[in-house]
Amino acid sequence: MSFSYNNQLTFIYRLLILFPLCLLLFSCGNNADDAIDRPDVSDIEVEVSIHRLEQPLFEAKSRDEIKAFLEENELFAQNFLRINEYPNDSVIVDQLWQLSQDPHLDTVYRESQQIFPDLKAWEEQFETAFKYIKFYYPEFQPPVIYTVVSGFSTDLFMTEDMIVIGLDYFLGPTATYRPQELPQYILHRYAPEYVVPGAMLLLSSRFNQTDLRDKSMLAEMIYYGKSYYFVDFVLPSAADSVILGYTTEELQGVNQNKGTIWNHFLKNELLFETNHVLKKKYLEERPKTLEIGDKAPGRIGNWLGWQIVRAFMEKKDDLSLRQLMELPDARYIFNEAKYRPENER
Repeated sequence: MSFSYNNQLTFIYRLLILFPLCLLLFSCGNNADDAIDRPDVSDIEVEVSIHRLEQPLFEAKSRDEIKAFLEENELFAQNFLRINEYPNDSVIVDQLWQLSQDPHLDTVYRESQQIFPDLKAWEEQFETAFKYIKFYYPEFQPPVIYTVVSGFSTDLFMTEDMIVIGLDYFLGPTATYRPQELPQYILHRYAPEYVVPGAMLLLSSRFNQTDLRDKSMLAEMIYYGKSYYFVDFVLPSAADSVILGYTTEELQGVNQNKGTIWNHFLKNELLFETNHVLKKKYLEERPKTLEIGDKAPGRIGNWLGWQIVRAFMEKKDDLSLRQLMELPDARYIFNEAKYRPENER
């Protein structure tokens, strides 16, 4: 099974998902109170090396070099480019050659090399996340990670065996070219610091169990909440705002008005609502959740689901990450969480 980040905006970020990366992560709304008790994973060995496929592709001098590139990267060619679906290899070779010769994409490629001279920060984040995952899932085999310049066709793509990062999507606001199809309230998430958290959001779906018979708003909220909790757990340095995809101001706003948001859900009996149209207003991509207020960001139900899961895990301090992800009963999590927020003063 494969997942694409852009196509999963209504799956992960609806739930769903680094210039000096560390500086960015610590300036975008850090976790104010990280109550997670994580295990020591220093003895777990995980090797992470990101393979920069955009370099041999855009530096190729001939179609023969493109063909050799495909032969050297068989996993990528088969699972991402789906080379076996073409009548012969020459078709995909010609397409990649044309891609590499496009002057606009050459500009994108050159900027990607300037903005990402190395990917050590990403490698360190992936290594940290994979260690935590392997602690709870010893059978987990870290996927191979590739970077590409895709011509704005792919942002994040994942299969069980690999992760593909489309650098062109994540060059940030100063880039010459940016993806055109995305509104600004989504586009701001296409920056370097969102790459590894977005990949972990996609990966969380592999472990996140839910009761598909439960069509309630609450069930979806808890599913999203477990996904965000998973990312928060395996990426301790990632800011809440980056994990959630809110701006720092949006996150501050919802945190300061927790009680108002909660009372809105209770007053309007939204938790057990099953109407798809109504659920979309609180769970899907929107610039604002106007039903609550003109400053309430979209996907407010996803944020609320995360708060409920956090409250649940604070009370269940003997429960592991794996046990949480394997809990399919949203109502049990909700009832045990006893979530009762108040507005911050």
